[in-house]
Amino acid sequence: MADKPPIEETVHAENAGAGVETARNDSVDHKTAEQRAFANAQAANESEHTTTVLQAIRRYPWALMWSLTISMSVIMEGYDTILMSNFLGYPAFQKEFGSYHEGHGYQVSASWQSALWAGSIAGAIIGAFLNGYFTKKYGFRPVFLGFLILMCSFIFISFFGKTVNIQTVGQVLCG
Repeated sequence: MADKPPIEETVHAENAGAGVETARNDSVDHKTAEQRAFANAQAANESEHTTTVLQAIRRYPWALMWSLTISMSVIMEGYDTILMSNFLGYPAFQKEFGSYHEGHGYQVSASWQSALWAGSIAGAIIGAFLNGYFTKKYGFRPVFLGFLILMCSFIFISFFGKTVNIQTVGQVLCG
């Protein structure tokens, strides 16, 4: 019995050895996990490259929907900011929202032209601040969909507005 070490020393020595062995196995497992992750990424990349457009549409319909929604909103934003400045040159728009000047015909005053043009930019700046606040509070999707719904309702103001004042308000809200 005198030859055997006390039980506490045996347990301590076994745990120390196990700890070293565990550390060695963790580093080996870690490299293996990295290699597996890399192999999985390569396989996924290969799969995506061989996927046809129709397969991708069938596999990811919601990704397609969100991509189209965001793309169309960006297109419409660019279209909207250019559209109002083009309207200023049309005789029908000038007659509806301008005033008659002897020898020059109907013209929208420079101050209203500036208000119509800058209104959408001012609205965009205000909207950017609101978007940041609401996105942080509620998340991207609900805020994006909410503002798209608001945009659709604000378009009615610009569409049915019969005075330059209402057109300017519509431009600010649409911005």
